[in-house]
Amino acid sequence: MLGALLLDQEQLEEAEAVYRADLGLDDTLARACQHPQNVWSLHGLHECLTRRGETVEKRHIQRRLNQALARAEVPVRAPCYCRRKAGQVQIGAVVWRRLHRPRHFHWL
Repeated sequence: MLGALLLDQEQLEEAEAVYRADLGLDDTLARACQHPQNVWSLHGLHECLTRRGETVEKRHIQRRLNQALARAEVPVRAPCYCRRKAGQVQIGAVVWRRLHRPRHFHWL
């Protein structure tokens, strides 16, 4: 989420550093705190690389992102689920129903 906030504020270097740390692409975080296949961080890093015009690393990150997107349970169109600007994140009807369906309790 920090990376997405930095990205929204056009602080690309700081956002990229946050995503790289989360993905374990540098040594700033302990291994237990790294998330190498985090779809949100991969999306954010890909967006950072795109904005700064990087092409070589972007292709490798795109491959990893595509694999993570194939396993995602919700549509991922932004580096943070909280990004709600027009056209950036849309919650699909199926996901909305999952999140908002009434719970039924069975009493014994």
